Amino acid sequence: YPCDEWGCVAPLSADTKVAFVTDKTSLAEDCGRAQIVIAFYPVHRNDSAGCDAQLIDRRAVWRGGAHTIFVTGERIRVQTANEIRGARPWTGAP
Repeated sequence: YPCDEWGCVAPLSADTKVAFVTDKTSLAEDCGRAQIVIAFYPVHRNDSAGCDAQLIDRRAVWRGGAHTIFVTGERIRVQTANEIRGARPWTGAP
């Protein structure tokens, strides 16, 4: 799977592809061809409108911490470190 200057798309399973995006130029295209899109920058709400993929951007990682992606067949489940850890006074999580 080729990469270009804006990112890469790679298979996770027979039915699931993940796209790594470094620039908003290719976000819409990658949202259309991958089931999971990981953006290395904060995606503005207007830019993510219409994205049917599971989108993880810099803001999501800032809010939720590390993300784990579980792929079972066509089912995708994302779990964050903050969900597992829970709210603690020292985490700043609600």
